[in-house]
Amino acid sequence: MFESLKLDGYCVHRSAYELETSFEIEYTHKAGGRVVVFNAEYDALPGIGHACGHNLIATSSIAAFIATCETLKAKYKHGPGFTVRL
Repeated sequence: MFESLKLDGYCVHRSAYELETSFEIEYTHKAGGRVVVFNAEYDALPGIGHACGHNLIATSSIAAFIATCETLKAKYKHGPGFTVRL
């Protein structure tokens, strides 16, 4: 997944914030502008697993992140700068 995102112009940081299991993905169009950030927390609770719903929250955040990036890329191809971060 990460390699295909890099090919599409996304910047992928593994082990973000000095956490081995974390990552940050960012798409920047020009310098400056607004920044939109999505949180995609994914964890499991001991004895319960993913019953807490973070697996669904993370999937929704990733989909919203990609949709936002692609929409802004199409709309502001020649427009102002922006950054979208997951």
